[in-house]
Amino acid sequence: MEESPEDDLPHELRAWLERHGASEVISQSTPVVYMDYPRRRYVLATVRLKDLIGDDSFTRTDYNPREPDPRKTRDLQASITLLSMLSPLTCAFVDKTNRDKEDKKEHVILIDGRHRFEALKLLAKDTQNKRWLDETRIDMKVFFGLSKSDMHVLATYLNRTRRALKKGEYFRAIVKIYEKKETELHEATGKPATEEEIFEAVNPHELTDRNYDLSIGRIVGLTAFAKEEGDSWNPFVGVHQADRIDEENHEFFDYYCPLTANNMGLFLRDQCRVKPYGKEWNKRDMEIGNVVRLGRLFNKIVFTHPLSSRGKFTDTTVSCKSWCISSLGSLMARAEILQNGEEESLLSREDIDWTFVEGLLKEYMKIMEEQAGIVTRYYAEQQLDRKMDLYNRAWSHQTEKAIVTSRLQIEFENRRGFKFKSMEK
Repeated sequence: MEESPEDDLPHELRAWLERHGASEVISQSTPVVYMDYPRRRYVLATVRLKDLIGDDSFTRTDYNPREPDPRKTRDLQASITLLSMLSPLTCAFVDKTNRDKEDKKEHVILIDGRHRFEALKLLAKDTQNKRWLDETRIDMKVFFGLSKSDMHVLATYLNRTRRALKKGEYFRAIVKIYEKKETELHEATGKPATEEEIFEAVNPHELTDRNYDLSIGRIVGLTAFAKEEGDSWNPFVGVHQADRIDEENHEFFDYYCPLTANNMGLFLRDQCRVKPYGKEWNKRDMEIGNVVRLGRLFNKIVFTHPLSSRGKFTDTTVSCKSWCISSLGSLMARAEILQNGEEESLLSREDIDWTFVEGLLKEYMKIMEEQAGIVTRYYAEQQLDRKMDLYNRAWSHQTEKAIVTSRLQIEFENRRGFKFKSMEK
C-alpha cells in the first residue's frame, strides 16, 4: 500500500469531507494488477452519521445490484447496537464531468454497505438518545477518479464477494455496466461504438463470462425486468425461485414467478448470439425486439398457471424448469421450418414464422401438462412398483439436459411431425 499526498484529493471531495466533519483523512492508492492504468485512488475518513443521513445525494442506491432485504437490515441493527459498525462503508466520489445530466447533486455515492447504512438510519430514528446521534461517527473508504462503468463493476464485485448475487441481480448490473461503457466510449471517440468495441473495453477479469453476460445476460436484464413491457416477460420472471408476482391489480397477484432470470438466460442462449456483433448495428436490436415478442407468447401460452404455494406442479412450473426450458430453446433453434440457411441467430432475423413458434409452444405446454400430472402422481404414490413406473415416465424431472432434450424431441416429432436439424458435433 502506497500513500499519496493529500493534494491529490479533488477540491470538491475535500469540501464534501469537511462539510461532513471528516477526521483522520488518509489519502492512499493501490496498484491494479490487470489494468493498464496502475492505481486505484481512495481516501479513508471518519464522518458524522447525522450529516450522512441528512445528505440527499448519499441515499442513492443506483450502483447497488442487490435487492434490499429488511430482515438483514434488522439483524444488522441489532449487531450495530451491541458491537458498533465493524466494516466501513465503501463509496465513490463523482466529479463534475462525470455526473448525470438529470442529477447534478451527486457527490459521494454509496457503493457497498446499503444494509449497514439503512440499519444506522433505523437506529438514528428509533433512538431517544440525541447525544448518541450527535457523537456517532462512521468510517468510509471513498474511491475517486473512477468512471461510471468502473463504479458499477466495483459495486458488483463487492456484493458478489460478500454473498453470491442472484442471476437477475447480476444481469441488471450487467445492463448498467454495458450502458455506461458505451457512453464513455462514445464520449471519448465522438462516434457510436460497436458491440465488439464495447465488449473488448470491458476487461474479461471483471465478469464471470464476458460474452454470455454482455449478450444473453444483458438481454434478460433489459427485457425481463422492464415494467413498460408488462405484457411480455415482466412480471413473470423473478430474480430467484422464491420471488412472488406482486404487481398491483395483476391477475396472478401474490403468486410465485414461474421463471427465473437464470432459466430465461438458458433458454435464450440458443436463440441469440452469444458473442458481440460488429458493424451489424441492427442485429442485436432485432434480437431484443423479438425476445419481447416471444415474451408475449410466453405470457399468453406458458405463464398460465403459476402457483400460490410451493411444492405443487402445473404445466407452467414444469415447463419453466431449467432443463425443460433450455431443451425447448435448443430444439426451437434447430426447428427445420425456422431455418433459412444463413449463419445467424434465430431471433436476429425478421422472417421468423411466429405462427409456427406459437404452435410449438402450445404443443410444449400439452406435453408439460402431462408431465405435471405424472410428477404429481409420483410424489403421491405409495406402492413401490407403481412409483418406479411413474418415475421412469417423469423424464421432465431429470437433471440431464441431453435426456430431456431427447425425450422432448421425440414427443414433438410423434405428435405433430415437427422436424429438427441434428445437433452439431
